Amino acid sequence: MKLSHEQFNHENTDYPMRGAHAVVVCESCHAAGKRYRDAPKECIACHRKEEPHEGKLGRDCGSCHDAGAWRHVKYDHDKNRVSAARQAP
Repeated sequence: MKLSHEQFNHENTDYPMRGAHAVVVCESCHAAGKRYRDAPKECIACHRKEEPHEGKLGRDCGSCHDAGAWRHVKYDHDKNRVSAARQAP
């Protein structure tokens, strides 16, 4: 059975549409003629041009950023390599 846009509920998926993503049009992620499940699942797939770290901080954007806005950052300086090096005896 094929779901229509009206029947599809992102809340029942691994990628609920929250924050800034709630206003994104379906076609931004879901290509015509492809299954919905084939949409990109990693932040970098859509945000490559906005990603200032050049891939150096890994692919887990959610460890620092939230879905509300790219600029909402939660960052623990105690967990990065620079802080760890400074604290070494």
